[in-house]
Amino acid sequence: ISKKYNLAEIKEVIIETQKEIINKIVLFDEYTGKNISADKRSLSFSLVFSSPTNTLTDEYINGIVSKIIKNLENKFDIKLR
Repeated sequence: ISKKYNLAEIKEVIIETQKEIINKIVLFDEYTGKNISADKRSLSFSLVFSSPTNTLTDEYINGIVSKIIKNLENKFDIKLR
């Protein structure tokens, strides 16, 4: 992702994808350097999902993660590594 985007903007797009069940977002790794353009960085997030009313299946969560990735691609032109 381009370095011009700040972490708050990125987290906002993630949360807005499914704010009812995303309880926590933690950036656990940020990489710049070899194999990454000088104007880009690689970010890794941990997400915590929960719902007081539904059982969250792998299939359901995988669909949400796919939507998050698509929203990030559309908004920030990310490339998934």
